[in-house]
Amino acid sequence: MEYQSKLEGIHAHNARFSSDTVILAKLDKSQIATDSITIGHLLTFTENSIRNLYSFDHKSNIFRFEHQEGEFLARASCVLNPLGVRFTAEYLENPTSEYGISYVGFIQVYHLHSSFDIKMPGELSYDPGCASGDKPWVDFYQMTKIVIFVSVLMKAALLGATKKFLKRLFIVIKPIISLYYQKDHLFRWMYKQIKYACIYKKQPLSYPMYLRRLRKSYSESVQNYLSTLDMMAKGRNLQIIPPPEYFKGIYEDSSFNTTFKLKYFEDEEPVVEDFNEILEDEKKCSVYEMKQKLKKTKERYEEVMSSMINDLQDKVKANGNSANAVCQMSIFKPFSAQCPVF
Repeated sequence: MEYQSKLEGIHAHNARFSSDTVILAKLDKSQIATDSITIGHLLTFTENSIRNLYSFDHKSNIFRFEHQEGEFLARASCVLNPLGVRFTAEYLENPTSEYGISYVGFIQVYHLHSSFDIKMPGELSYDPGCASGDKPWVDFYQMTKIVIFVSVLMKAALLGATKKFLKRLFIVIKPIISLYYQKDHLFRWMYKQIKYACIYKKQPLSYPMYLRRLRKSYSESVQNYLSTLDMMAKGRNLQIIPPPEYFKGIYEDSSFNTTFKLKYFEDEEPVVEDFNEILEDEKKCSVYEMKQKLKKTKERYEEVMSSMINDLQDKVKANGNSANAVCQMSIFKPFSAQCPVF
């Protein structure tokens, strides 16, 4: 809890910078998700029957889930008790970002004396828990399927599903996510959020905290993300941004149009071989602007290098080494043959 409190305090302090460093996630609620039902309508949780998804019989109180995806058929059914439900839920659109991950909004779960929110990722949300070989963001198809299955879990919960039946639904849905959409960690976190908010009446863990608590061997990218999270908790990293491959991948993805790329990558410039062209092009940045950009780059370099050095020193001390070498990083000393300058 102390670790999470530190993160939340630092995140709140730096929240005003989030929009400058994270691409906002998208969710087109008018998009058809399944059986002529839009994403927006799915998130109202009002439909009692959707073809190739689920149905609820008010007479028998039987909830049936059945979904065909490729050659895989997922099924589960249970008698529920809608009269025993003591909470309501609604989806609220509220674009935000937290620890380098952007969200399109959240599902607010209202109990009698408390309420809890279930964060909703969207298209372009950074996914630090992505599978090896998968894109480090959530694409349109992955996002759509996650919304569809989240709506199934929420509908079942609103009709009185127990934690046992919610787990059963998760178990039969999980292979579809693994086989066709490669978002195992993200979907499992969504399921956990629903269980905590609806059944346990507790605020769910954030996605980074969920990843940190899992006892599994992660890919290098996830380990790097969690290491950055640890540095942030120690106050050595002001904020977390997605890795370069996230931005590079989106910029090079042909499915995103030029207008979108110009919105988020307007500072990207082609490599100019002749420096004279820079001087002759009035549209290029001024000398002052170039100096400011260089200054920001140097400051960022100092911040990252200092964090790495401090982290290394902590590890040396943790191993019982009594050496008390102190290194300080500075961008204000003149450069020499040795770089970086300490």
